[in-house]
Amino acid sequence: MSALRTALAEPERPKDLQIRFIALGGSYVDVIGPGHSSDKHRWTCRGCQETSDRPEQDCLFRIRRGANDHANLCRAIPLT
Repeated sequence: MSALRTALAEPERPKDLQIRFIALGGSYVDVIGPGHSSDKHRWTCRGCQETSDRPEQDCLFRIRRGANDHANLCRAIPLT
């Protein structure tokens, strides 16, 4: 049971975490950046390691949509 609990434990939250989505497979998609008034946000999936589709960073409201879309499709499971 402890191995299962470890696999399902939420990973540490980065200091600049703005939003965290749970992906379809149980991993997490993190949106990181300085906050609402900035255009320096990115998302990263902790399961499949995919990131924002553009090399540049973007506004929180635009990045949020991409991160949520990825979370709704990604079946990667958390690897610990």
